[in-house]
Amino acid sequence: MEPDTHGNKQRKGKTRRVKMKRKLIKQGKARVAKSELTPEQMAFAEWLAIPSFERVPPTQKELAAQLNVSERTLKNWKKIPEIWLVVGDTNENELRELVPEARAVIEKAIRNPGSISRVTFDAAKHILAQWGEQRERAGGDIVRTIVEMYKKYNPDV
Repeated sequence: MEPDTHGNKQRKGKTRRVKMKRKLIKQGKARVAKSELTPEQMAFAEWLAIPSFERVPPTQKELAAQLNVSERTLKNWKKIPEIWLVVGDTNENELRELVPEARAVIEKAIRNPGSISRVTFDAAKHILAQWGEQRERAGGDIVRTIVEMYKKYNPDV
């Protein structure tokens, strides 16, 4: 098995990425992932990160035509780990932007019980829980603190 000019290994006619590159991707190096994708693959990853009801174009078939690739190519691209790193990175950034609003909702509920709907409270709690899971991995736990404060002042919840 000889490496080609790009450092890829050839096996049975298919190109395999070098193990080191896979190791970097598995470690969550989103910037490495972005540099490894073509502009079309980046566009596809960004499209995947958008909720399906907000996507333009709305279907994978239309996106394939816009990118000048086949639907099968898009299906194959879904198997590329770098695509999903970009999707995850995009979603994490969007979640990060919602945290201040969610905290404000919880704080309002603590100060003025009954001032927000249960659906709004639950949505804010869910956002903070997701963010808290990410922060917990880094050593913090803001979610439990806020929820415990709310329950202290609103025992019927």
